[in-house]
Amino acid sequence: MPRQINKVFFLIHPCCWALTDEPGAEYMETTGVLPSEWYAARNLEREVNRKQKEFIQRMGADEVLIIFPSGDSAPMRELIATAERELGERCLIPQPPVRAVPPQMLEMEEPIRHFLEDEEMEGRDAFWEVVQPPLLAEMKREIRDACSAIGYDWSPHVLRVVLESRLCARELATALAARELSVDPATVEAEAFGEGFEQCAMTWKALLPGYLGWHKPIENNYDLSVSGFTLLFNSSFRERIDLAGDIRLFLWEKWYGIPVAFMVRASARLADRRTFVEIPTDLGIFEVWSERKTVWPAAAWPFGADKGILRVPVMTALGRFPGLNRCYLIGSSFSYDEFRDLLLNASISTE
Repeated sequence: MPRQINKVFFLIHPCCWALTDEPGAEYMETTGVLPSEWYAARNLEREVNRKQKEFIQRMGADEVLIIFPSGDSAPMRELIATAERELGERCLIPQPPVRAVPPQMLEMEEPIRHFLEDEEMEGRDAFWEVVQPPLLAEMKREIRDACSAIGYDWSPHVLRVVLESRLCARELATALAARELSVDPATVEAEAFGEGFEQCAMTWKALLPGYLGWHKPIENNYDLSVSGFTLLFNSSFRERIDLAGDIRLFLWEKWYGIPVAFMVRASARLADRRTFVEIPTDLGIFEVWSERKTVWPAAAWPFGADKGILRVPVMTALGRFPGLNRCYLIGSSFSYDEFRDLLLNASISTE
């Protein structure tokens, strides 16, 4: 008789800093990362890997762990060994084929149109060849439907996310059935953690519920994740708040009570339009950070700052849109409760 699975966890790329003993000079020059920042993230990763192993050891009999490995380091092997020892058949490690998009697409205008219509494009057939015809037709229809809704000028890298997510969903469904592990798509809950918190740990799970037919999104667990964003290094995580639809508000507190916030959509569809949170600019001083730099206050803002309202992108995990996407908000002159209330009451708009 199949075993009922009520919760599924995704461990995504948990050992990225373990792939090398020290940061290379070229890496630091290209990224602007300081040695102290790299080692701080490396140390945090080691602590979080320990917590992840302890979490695996506490998992219940109605729970499954799905691992997306990051390389073949000793810490990665230890996590996999722990999961396989503790969970047995309830540990799954999907291995969908990896295909990069044709590199010339990165220099094109409307690259998705070229990809769909140019049958002679070098590398296009190699990208598609890992998909069987029934699924291939479904994928092409999904991409064309998205283009009808949002146009053709979006990041080609998203095609790889679609491809691998569809193949991964099919592999997971097959593996669960083969192991007689039953998931109720209407009630199953799921959670992801790993690296980076606002990068791969969000990107590689975002499309899976839709492809698997699950009704609920895969949530993200910050406490079992690592972020390379240095503004969080001296911040304590406080809470995650579920807002309307699939929008999630994550909140931290920096030293001396300065609040930090991050807003993201918990799930994704390829045809989704960009979402914004609208923040009044006359209620206090706040900053918007992207990657390693402040992007607001600024002389110009790409999304409009009319009539005392700043439109800040809510992160979309697919990274489909150009420009700013992963935006952290720092409530410089606000208390934690004031900034929390400001964001809870802020309007949400769609492009």
